Amino acid sequence: MSKRAEPKKKITRAVWENAKPHEDGKTTRIIWDDRVGGFGLRIRPNGNKSFVFVYRSGGKPKWATIKATS
Repeated sequence: MSKRAEPKKKITRAVWENAKPHEDGKTTRIIWDDRVGGFGLRIRPNGNKSFVFVYRSGGKPKWATIKATS
């Protein structure tokens, strides 16, 4: 997963449509929503997109993919 922080923003249809993979072609990019904690748009290096939600269970972070898109 990406360790590079991006500014949080409201995830809208336009953000989803315009989201591009990271410039280095190797790093997974995540755009975090500024209103819903733990909710984000993940963009893989191959361009596949998915909505994700990160939460804690037993003190450990868990990742849930909500909707995979292409």
